[in-house]
Amino acid sequence: MRKTQTVRRSRARTLLASPEAWIVALCMVSLILIGPLRGSLLAVPALLFLGTLALFMVPGMVLTYLFMDRDLSILARAPVALAFSIGLFGLVSFPGLILDWRLGTYLLICCGILALSVVLVVVVAARRAPSPETGPQLAPGSPDGWLWVPFLFLAGILGSLAVVAAPPPPIDDLWIYLAYVQDYLGTGRLASQDPFYGGDLGFSRIQINGWLAEQAAFSRLTGIDPAELLVNYWTPTIVVASFFAFYALARVLFEDARIAFLAAPLNVLLAFLWSVGSHLATGKNVRFSLQSLDGATHDKSVALGLFVPVSLIFVILFLRERRWRYLALFTFLCWSTVTVHPIGLATICFAIAGFGLGYLIFNLRDPAAWKNVVSVGLAPLTVIVPPAIFLLVADDSVVAERGDFADIYNTVPGVIGYMAFIGDKGNFLNFGDGTFMVNPRRLLNNGAFLAYLPGIPFLLWRGIRQRSLAAQSLLGVLMFVTPLLFFPPAATFLGTYTGPSQLLRLGSSLSLVTTLILAWMLWEAVIYLRNVLDRFGVTRHAALFLPLVLLCLMVGAFAYRAVPSISSQLAQAASGARETAIKGQRASCVDPIFRWIGNNVATTSVVLTRDPWNNCIPVYSTSANVVSLRGTKIINQRQAFEEALSHEIEVPQRAKDVYEFARLREVDGSLIRILDRYGVDYVLVRSQSSLARSMDSYTGESSYGFTRMEGPGRAMAMYKVEPPEPRREDEKG
Repeated sequence: MRKTQTVRRSRARTLLASPEAWIVALCMVSLILIGPLRGSLLAVPALLFLGTLALFMVPGMVLTYLFMDRDLSILARAPVALAFSIGLFGLVSFPGLILDWRLGTYLLICCGILALSVVLVVVVAARRAPSPETGPQLAPGSPDGWLWVPFLFLAGILGSLAVVAAPPPPIDDLWIYLAYVQDYLGTGRLASQDPFYGGDLGFSRIQINGWLAEQAAFSRLTGIDPAELLVNYWTPTIVVASFFAFYALARVLFEDARIAFLAAPLNVLLAFLWSVGSHLATGKNVRFSLQSLDGATHDKSVALGLFVPVSLIFVILFLRERRWRYLALFTFLCWSTVTVHPIGLATICFAIAGFGLGYLIFNLRDPAAWKNVVSVGLAPLTVIVPPAIFLLVADDSVVAERGDFADIYNTVPGVIGYMAFIGDKGNFLNFGDGTFMVNPRRLLNNGAFLAYLPGIPFLLWRGIRQRSLAAQSLLGVLMFVTPLLFFPPAATFLGTYTGPSQLLRLGSSLSLVTTLILAWMLWEAVIYLRNVLDRFGVTRHAALFLPLVLLCLMVGAFAYRAVPSISSQLAQAASGARETAIKGQRASCVDPIFRWIGNNVATTSVVLTRDPWNNCIPVYSTSANVVSLRGTKIINQRQAFEEALSHEIEVPQRAKDVYEFARLREVDGSLIRILDRYGVDYVLVRSQSSLARSMDSYTGESSYGFTRMEGPGRAMAMYKVEPPEPRREDEKG
């Protein structure tokens, strides 16, 4: 009897200490935070976000612990769980975006998935037998056991930078995405209308973008404004998660946590060096900057920074251990990535093609190797083939829209793929004969060329002598991706079909691989230096501190530039100087006038303003539509676009009108025609502009009137248009 009771107590203690028990406890605490305590915590939105984030990650954590045993360390599980959850809830939103579900319906289904996850983990927890982690573990008493301290310190710095030291988000895709999130919240429906022009959304990539539906759900549950939620909460979360995801990939690839602890900080340092090199190349003043913080929450950034490394983890695990569950999880991530951004799947395809090439070169006579590579290649094909078949059998009118499908703001067809090609010519080398390639300076600025010179011989030696899967895979990516980016015929061929701008994003797999190679060689150099010091009589105990010292030096070098920036921004925030500086900036979507428009424009209206302010208005208002979006950039560089496309482009009338409006100095016939054409209700201009002074004193013969509204701030002024006679709603353009 005593023996039975002892066994039961031991089993109960084991169960309570298990990860599954912690998942259930975390779920209960989070439910209390966003449930009974929600009203009390509205003044502390960070706690509401953390509680919602914990619930959001529960399905991902359950998948990680149920299907991965102990293959990943705790630090590596977090980004994998987040990727699983984003992917799962993104896939669930797909039918809702297509069928125009209500946001509440989507939330109910998400709650059902959460409940099912908790039930599943409770049922399975009692049967689960603990299994050991793979790979060498860090000894608690050795210096290597302290590598996590500077590693987590660097993660904290990155998160702090993302919150307090990052500049105000530029007016780019971020605000266009936020306009859709605001529309979901305002209308209560998913992808039901165009937030910029009104009316049906039509055929758009937004209809498969589950990341936006998830942001809307978060905003509904937490009560946090979508813009604030994305900039102040999701940005540091994604930045730190991407940092951990790189660590997880290195941890699985090298089967050594020590190399992974060096690889992720090295990736951050190289990103910083790339930012410095970019400023030097363009003649700008060198300042502290980290490009990975800019637009970290863009759907493409989430796909490239989080989903690509997490997906490659399961490719490596499948090739190494040949367990079909890893292939199933990889296939799930391929489908999930598309609901965030299709460029993630394309980058994964590039990487696994390189992995497979390297793996087969060293295992040509192994039938199992061919079987594994073919199996991995079939996973993304399950995503690619169905829409390809649809386009083949679809009507020509549907196929003709495929170029616009990739463009979230419906500009001139074909132009989107050439945005980076025209906007930043330093990214490409154009040879004038119709061929081009990615600029090799992208390999020089961050030291990636070292992955080729000493790196290729190093990988060959490891791949041949030691049969290292890591060496074979990394070498394969170098062999496959490099010619596609830096060999003009190949780059031109690929860029013609994908758009040159996509080459830069597809090249992110090369950046990822070169950093992993450099980290591996750095670790081998540390081991070699250890042995040298040992031969020269340095005590073995002192030599063991080398990895810790090296990691501290890398983190210290980054912190030396980062911490003063954080302190400066905190001091400005405390004095209110930062907020004043942000509000005083021109062309900033954080100007108080835009939120004021959202609070004061209650009926469906058309606002006439210039680019890029057209991006900002729908972010704060579901009632205010705009005349055009981003057409000015195309008109300014029309000749360059036509040369790149080898044909004339037809600029929409909307874009021409906004371009003309931005150059008006007084109220004249041109402005009156624009007001008539679109049924404009409001005009937004710079408060000190000549046009503003003209509207203040206008007494023309057109019978139009302009009344300045009492809005906040001094940078911009809002005018209510008084037409000759009341317009009907259906007459507004």
